[in-house]
Amino acid sequence: IFESRLLYIKPALYQQKEGFNSCLPYGRDLLGVHTSLNTEPLSSTFPFVSFDLSSNEGILYGINRHNNSLILFDRFSLENANEVIFAKSGSGKSVVGSEPVLVKTKGGIHLEPIGPLVEKIIEQRGATNLDEELEGVIDPGIEVYSFDKNMKGAWSKVTVAARKEAPALFYKFATRSGREITTTGDHNLVVLRNGKIEVVKSTDVEKGEFIPLPRSVEASQDSPRTLNLLTLLRNSEKIYIKGAEDLIRKSYGELKAAGISCEANDYLAAYKRSVGVPIKLFWRIIQHLGIDLEDEELAHLQLTQRNNSRQRTNIHFPINDGFLKLLGFIAAEGYINKNFVAVSNIDKEVLNALETEGNSLKKLGILFHKIINRRKARQEGIVTKNRVFVEMVKALGASGHCDQKQVCPFIFSLEKGLVARYLSAYFEGDGCVDTKNIAVFAASTSKRLATEIAYLLYYFGIVSRVHASKKREGDTTRKNSWRITISGQRNLHQFAEYINFISKQKKLKLARITNRKEHTAVDFIPNIEPILGELHELLAPQLHHMRQFQDWKNGKKRPSPQELLKVIGQIEKRVDVLKSFAPTFRELSDLPIINSQGPKTRSLQALETIGAVNGELHSLGRVKETIRLGFRELDLSTSYYHRTLEPRHAHRDTLYQTIRMSSMYVWQSYQEMLAVKIPRAETLLAQLKTLANADLFWDPIVKVEEIENKKERHVYDLTVDNEVFLAGTAGMFVHNSYAVKLEVLRSLMTNVDAIILDPENEYKPLAEAVGGSFFDISLGSENHINPFDLPTPREDEKPEDVLRSNVINLVGLMRIMLGGLTPEEDAIMDRALTETYAAKDITVESDPATWKDNIPLMEDLEQVLAGMEGTESLVTRLRKFTKGTYANFFNQPTN
Repeated sequence: IFESRLLYIKPALYQQKEGFNSCLPYGRDLLGVHTSLNTEPLSSTFPFVSFDLSSNEGILYGINRHNNSLILFDRFSLENANEVIFAKSGSGKSVVGSEPVLVKTKGGIHLEPIGPLVEKIIEQRGATNLDEELEGVIDPGIEVYSFDKNMKGAWSKVTVAARKEAPALFYKFATRSGREITTTGDHNLVVLRNGKIEVVKSTDVEKGEFIPLPRSVEASQDSPRTLNLLTLLRNSEKIYIKGAEDLIRKSYGELKAAGISCEANDYLAAYKRSVGVPIKLFWRIIQHLGIDLEDEELAHLQLTQRNNSRQRTNIHFPINDGFLKLLGFIAAEGYINKNFVAVSNIDKEVLNALETEGNSLKKLGILFHKIINRRKARQEGIVTKNRVFVEMVKALGASGHCDQKQVCPFIFSLEKGLVARYLSAYFEGDGCVDTKNIAVFAASTSKRLATEIAYLLYYFGIVSRVHASKKREGDTTRKNSWRITISGQRNLHQFAEYINFISKQKKLKLARITNRKEHTAVDFIPNIEPILGELHELLAPQLHHMRQFQDWKNGKKRPSPQELLKVIGQIEKRVDVLKSFAPTFRELSDLPIINSQGPKTRSLQALETIGAVNGELHSLGRVKETIRLGFRELDLSTSYYHRTLEPRHAHRDTLYQTIRMSSMYVWQSYQEMLAVKIPRAETLLAQLKTLANADLFWDPIVKVEEIENKKERHVYDLTVDNEVFLAGTAGMFVHNSYAVKLEVLRSLMTNVDAIILDPENEYKPLAEAVGGSFFDISLGSENHINPFDLPTPREDEKPEDVLRSNVINLVGLMRIMLGGLTPEEDAIMDRALTETYAAKDITVESDPATWKDNIPLMEDLEQVLAGMEGTESLVTRLRKFTKGTYANFFNQPTN
C-alpha cells in the first residue's frame, strides 16, 4: 500500500538514529537498505521513485493513476512544441438520445433530439471507431451553441458526433427554472464552485450546485424569405400544379417515352392543355428532367386544391409578419384536422388581429372565414378550408394533438424580428400578465412546445422558467400542463421591448409591472464568498465601509451581475487611489539611520541634519501626516503608532527613532501592498468581472434522480471546440467529454503532430482512423525508447546548445531513475554523459548530420562510469537498466 503511494519502508534495526535522520527533510538516506524483488513483483512497479526534476525543459506529465507510474516527456525536443495537455481518460460520457440540442448547419438553425441527429450523420457519412466503445463521425459539419473561456456565448464547431452502447443506469438532473437533462453517470456537468467554473462528473454533482444557462443565443442573420411549397408539399394528396403546360408541352416526347407512370401516359396530353398536374407526379417530372428548384422556369407555377379553383398560391410562399403571427395563434389556440385550420378566440382585439392576418393571405390565394356562434351571436375565431394552406401547416409541423404541439422547425432559422412576431401571437393567445407575482406566463399541454418556446426566448436575452402545473379535472388532480414563466425586471423589459403582446389591455398590464426595481432573488452570481473573503483580507481598509460587499461576503445577500460590476468599479477606484500614494509614502523611505547623536536624537534636529547632508527638506508635520495616512489606509497595527503622531501633536518634537520606526513600518507595509496584495486583488477582481460580464445565468440543481435504462440502446455526445454545448429541456449547458481527442483532431487539421501517452489504449482506434502510429511501450514490448536520442538541430539552433541541453535533461532523468544523486554524483554523471557522447564522436565540433548513426546506449554510459573513480554506487544502480529487468526497454535503440 505504501509503495503504491511512492512511500518506501525500510528496517532500522539498531539504526534508530540513522532512521530518524533519514525521515528528516534533508533528502538523505542513511539506512541504504534496498529490498530485492524477483521478476514478477518487479514488473508491476516502476523504477522512478522521485518527483525531482532539475531540467527546466523536461516536463513531468503526472502520475498514471492506473499503475502509479510517472509520465515524462520533453516536448521541446520536437520541431513544433505547441501544447501539452494533462488529462485523464474521457471515454463514455454521453447524454440520452431524446435530449434536444440546438444545432446550426448550412440549412439554418434547428432544435432536434441528439440521438436522431447523430444517427442521421452516421447514416450519411459512415461511422469511425474512435476507441473500443465509441464510434462516430469526425468533422460532421455542424455547430452547436457554446461559451468560450471568457464566458461569452457563440456558435462552436462540432469536431466529433459520436455514440456508444447505453449503460444500465442514467442520471436525471432538474434545475429550479425547470431545465432537465438525462446523462450517463460519468458524463460531465459544468458547475460554479468558489467562483470558478469546474467540470464535475454526474455522480459527483449534488443538489444546490449551480449550472450555467445562456443569457441569450445568437439568432440567424441570414433568414429565409420564402418557403418552397413544391418541395414542402411534394408528397401531399389533392394538390395540383397550375401553369406547367409549357414545360409539359416542351418535354412531352421525352416524358411519354420515359413512361414515368401509366397515369402520366394517359393524361400527358391533357396536362399540355392547362389541366392541373398532381404535385406528386409533377415532382417526379422535374426530377426526371433534372430541373433545379430555383430555375426561372418554375417561378410562375401555382398550387391549387382543385383544377377549377380560383384560389391559387405561388410555389414561393412569403415568410412575413402576418404569416408568423398566424402560426403563433395556431400554436396557442389553433385546431387542425385533415380538412381545415381553425383558430379560436373571443377577444375583440385578437379577433381583429386574426382577421387582419387572415386578410393578408387573401392575395396569396388563401381565404379565411369567421367562426360564428349563432346561439351566442358572437364571433369565436377564424377558419380556412384551403387545402394548400392546410397541407402546408401540417408539413411545417404545426399540426398534432394539443399535447403534441411544437414550434415549426423552420422558425428557429428566422431572424429575430420574425421570431418575435410568432412569439407575440403565441403569448397573446396562450399567455397573460400576472400582476401579483410580477410575471408573464403562458400555459400549454405540450411539454415540447413549452421547451421550444423557452429556446426561442433565448434569442431575445430572456431566461424563462418551465414547470409542470397541476390542472384539476373532476375529482382528480394530475400534471398535464406546462407553464412558461418570464419574471425578473431584466427579462420583462426584454419581452416588452422585443416581443410584447398584441392587445392593448395586455400591453398596459405589462407596462405596469416593468417599472419595478430589479431584485436579485433569481438572477445572481452564486458561490463567490471565498473570493470576496480573500479580497477582504487583502484590501480590508478599502472595504470597511462597503456594507453591500460585507453582506455578500458573509452570505447574507447575493449580488446581481450589475451590482457586482458596480462594486468592482468602486474597489478598482480605491485601489488606484492606493497606488497613487506611492510618491507620498516614498518620503518615508528616505529617512536614514542616525547613530551619531544616540537614541535620544530629536526629530527636528535629525531632519535638519538630513537636509544639510542630502539637500532634502523634510517637514516634521508632513512626515507625521504621511505616517497617519499610511496607518489609516493600510489598516496597520498600532504597535508602531506613538501618541505623539496624533494631529494635536503635529508640530511637537518627537524622538527621531520613533518617527523612523513608524516610517519604515508604513513604507514596508505599503511595498508589500504594492508587490503582493494589490496584484492578487486585481487577479480576483478580474475573475469577478469575468463572472459579472458573462453571458451566463446560474441555475441551481434541485433534483438528482437515478433512472434505470429500460429501452435506450445508445447514448450520444458531441465533441465541441469550446467543450460545452446547449442541450436538454428548455436549454442548459453541458460539458462534452472528448476534449483531448478534440485537441488531437484540431492539431492534425492544421498539420501539427500529436503525441499521446496512452496507458489504457484508448487512442489506438483514433490513431488508426487518421493514419497515425501506435507503439506499445512496456517491459516486454518490441518497441524501445533510447533516452540518449538527439533531435536534429533546427536552422536557428547551435549544435552545441542541443547537445548540452540533452545532457542536462539526461542528468535530471538519471537523478529520477537512480533514486537521487548526491552533489558529487551529479557532477560525475554530467561528465560521464558528455564522455559517453564523445566516445561515439558526438561532440560540439562534430557534424550533427552524423549524430543519428552513432547514438550511444545505456550500456555505453555504464562502461564510461566503470572507468571513473568513485562511481561504484552509480554503476551498481545503473545495471538494472543495462542488464536487469529494464534492459530490454532502456538499453536498445529507439525503433
